[in-house]
Amino acid sequence: MSGPHEVSARDSRLADWTAALAEPHGDPGGGAASAVMLSMAAALTSMTAGYAAAERFGDAPDDAEWEERRGVIERRARKLRARALELADADAAVSGAFAPAYSIDDRREREEAVAQVSAAATRTSQLIGEAALALPDDLEWLARHGNPALLADVAVARSALRGALCGARTNLTADGGDELTADERASLARFDEAIARLDARTPTS
Repeated sequence: MSGPHEVSARDSRLADWTAALAEPHGDPGGGAASAVMLSMAAALTSMTAGYAAAERFGDAPDDAEWEERRGVIERRARKLRARALELADADAAVSGAFAPAYSIDDRREREEAVAQVSAAATRTSQLIGEAALALPDDLEWLARHGNPALLADVAVARSALRGALCGARTNLTADGGDELTADERASLARFDEAIARLDARTPTS
């Protein structure tokens, strides 16, 4: 990333990052925002899994398999929170490259540059959406087996996850257009399935 609007989802203050997002430029843009929503969903998943631990949840079952699943969810969500922020910065950098590509005078060079940036943007959108696919099962498990005092937080995580998936799907189709590969179309189908699962649940179920 470069220029006067340079920010990082990993290192900037939230106020600075959202201020940059509010400006009419692509770095960061909607794809990066989708990844940040994914990071929020992962953070809430980690938090709710942590609150389900026996030392914080008196009704936690004395069951090794249950505790192993809870711990796996918490660890996976912590890693995903950080990974999503990396993807936010990667997408922002790609998005910021659109303006220079469109400003090229020579038509053929401009079209080639835009195509290259579009391909890169398609890839980051696919990666964001694919990374999000780990969370629906984990959130469903927490809704059923976690600390019931945290059901509202699970619902917020689910909403953030839905936003991330819808954003990734929208950007993938917008950047890929009619040139989507079979692999990318398979990703779209997985995103649609995950979104449908999230929509099928009531907010605090």
